[in-house]
Amino acid sequence: MTPAKPGSDPSWTPLALLSIHTRSPRFAGGIGLKPKSTSRFWDTSVNYGRTSGTFTTNGAIRNSRIADAVGPSMLRDPTNPNSAVCVKTPGDLSTIVPGCVPLNLLGGPNNGSINPSQIDYLGFEGTSRAFDELFTVDATVTGDLVNIGGDRPASLAVGYQFRRQSGEQIADPIAASGDSADFNFKSTSGHFTANEAFAELSLPLLANMPAVQTLEASVAGRFVHYSTFGDQVTYKFGARYTPVRDLTLRGTYSTAFRAPSISELYLGQTETAPTVSDPCATLNASTPAAVVQQCTATGVPSVGSGWPGRAETRVSRQRRRKSSRQAS
Repeated sequence: MTPAKPGSDPSWTPLALLSIHTRSPRFAGGIGLKPKSTSRFWDTSVNYGRTSGTFTTNGAIRNSRIADAVGPSMLRDPTNPNSAVCVKTPGDLSTIVPGCVPLNLLGGPNNGSINPSQIDYLGFEGTSRAFDELFTVDATVTGDLVNIGGDRPASLAVGYQFRRQSGEQIADPIAASGDSADFNFKSTSGHFTANEAFAELSLPLLANMPAVQTLEASVAGRFVHYSTFGDQVTYKFGARYTPVRDLTLRGTYSTAFRAPSISELYLGQTETAPTVSDPCATLNASTPAAVVQQCTATGVPSVGSGWPGRAETRVSRQRRRKSSRQAS
């Protein structure tokens, strides 16, 4: 059965509607100082940001209620064909499922076999909430050192950053229990802190010489301590050479480290829906004999099932910590 498309049938109604409300306040403050008669500059800043959201799903269906609605049913009053009720045990009115209306899944919403009372029993309105929060404190000092032959003095920048990142995802109770036919996930929360120190040195080596308009080198290093992942050191070496005004050659060697994000560290169990195709859709001379044998043994016609579509399979998974280190 193929449901009608929006606009082609006035009785068509979306099965589920999703509404999302987000708020993203951010506060920042900083100060920069440059004392007179010096070439040094101090800069400090404090940043706080928070993004929160509420996700409401209307019309999602509960798995347990579908099971009850298509399960055993009987007439409460044998003389009244409209008195059908759901029961846990066939023929036993003492096991009636409260509020349940027997369901015929072979009908559909457009021919009257699924009425509003059945839809109301099957569906629910789910509300989930989430937030991400980031707090940082930065301090940097930059200044010139000595002239070693370039067109400007060598310069040095050193700095420090403290960062606290946190997040939380609160699942709707029905989704958290795995009873939603839409998407199920577990509530989760977590945070980590990081302390980073860095230094960057720029070295103008030569300038305004034959075959050397400018020649510069740079060195940088960063140390970081994560409360969740320990210590890491990264570094970078670079050079830039300009023989003539219209040509510049540049090279860099660096290392990098990516720590796990909040979701990678703390995300609870979630569902995925990978698609699978029917291996028995088309059977011909190019189909492996083992596949043909398995398909026909289960009742598939010798030419194949003829079903070219794809189906979704649900897989529950737990994300794990990840890190990466690379050189470029």
